[in-house]
Amino acid sequence: MWNLRRIAELDVIVRFYGSIVEMTGVREEKFDVQKGATVGDLIEALVSKYGPSFRRYTGSEGSTVSEGIVIMVDGRSIHLLSGMKTRLSETSQVAILHLYM
Repeated sequence: MWNLRRIAELDVIVRFYGSIVEMTGVREEKFDVQKGATVGDLIEALVSKYGPSFRRYTGSEGSTVSEGIVIMVDGRSIHLLSGMKTRLSETSQVAILHLYM
């Protein structure tokens, strides 16, 4: 039997590091995103869950994030991929960390 939810959505694992853990209160969680979703779509889902303070903290506006924020998909920086337009897959693991400067 087909699970239609699994066709329409992807379970993406998001791991938080550094001071972002204090903001979210968790180190890891799963997010359901639509098939074909991008890192930017995931960030919007995070803002929906954690509020506008998450956007201010990460500086995620449009196609960029703050200089001290690193987002990695499957171990690779989104700067080496397609930035916020990097597509997520069913097996994607996303890490979001704050570099202390």
